[in-house]
Amino acid sequence: MKGYTYQGPKTRAVARARGVEIPMSPKKTYEALNAIRGLPLARARSILEEAVALRRAIPYRRYNQETAHHRGVGPGRYSPKIARHLLQILANAEANADYEGMDGERLVVEVAACARGRIRKASMPRAQGRATASERADHPRRDHPRRAGGGVVSTERKVIQEQMRRVLLKDYLVQESARAGFGGLDIQRTPMGTRVTLVCERPGILIGRRGELIKRLTGDIQSRFQLDNPQIEVQEEREPNLNAQLMSEKLANTLERGWHFRRAGHSTVRRIMESGARGCQVILSGKLTGERHRTERFKAGRSSTAARQ
Repeated sequence: MKGYTYQGPKTRAVARARGVEIPMSPKKTYEALNAIRGLPLARARSILEEAVALRRAIPYRRYNQETAHHRGVGPGRYSPKIARHLLQILANAEANADYEGMDGERLVVEVAACARGRIRKASMPRAQGRATASERADHPRRDHPRRAGGGVVSTERKVIQEQMRRVLLKDYLVQESARAGFGGLDIQRTPMGTRVTLVCERPGILIGRRGELIKRLTGDIQSRFQLDNPQIEVQEEREPNLNAQLMSEKLANTLERGWHFRRAGHSTVRRIMESGARGCQVILSGKLTGERHRTERFKAGRSSTAARQ
């Protein structure tokens, strides 16, 4: 035994197996490993199987305070959960030995050791296993970058990172296309790269002379957001008065210029309805006329909400 790595004799073949972050008591595991250390593999498996079946207890030699005595064993416990996990590790070791071409009938448990796992603060178990350490996001079996099967949390993390990148990209494009009248954004992943579709009221301002501005914008997006071969397509909004994004920006600009909120709200609703809309609703919220927060709604026609659909 050298450090934490076992160095077997050069003339003997060694098969290894281990478990990582297994939810079981280190003290009980210590006693169970002492019971099978140095025994042939078949005898060690028999002891653990009898403990799982509650036929023979595992002797406790060190951590045996207030431990009941059993016939022919002395102080001990059955510990079926510990025995079940150790049987799985022995099965893995036997499979590794068979892969190395070793004789399964001559296998001996030569080294059996355990160590306490990480102790996480504020990890109090709750009902239904909601605070179990193995289900937390910081568990190595679930978020380790080199470990296969880390699946659920890794997938969620990728989705979150992708959505955050889209939000940052949208904020950047809204700022860059403010003069052109930003009306909407659509991002799609294609086999050829990432297609970004911008809807603007005045696309010529965003494209620039001979496409210089759009080329510069494409390079900035590729370097800043690490998108694969971004392709920016600019579309003209033919009905700007029916675009909620454009109308909200225009309404905000009129309020910043000092218009009364009622005049601005009614004017916005009238322009939308005159453009052919079946109905609209404008909501203004904040300190509209004084220090007190208030909310005003302006409606016209018929507007469906999610509850009515």
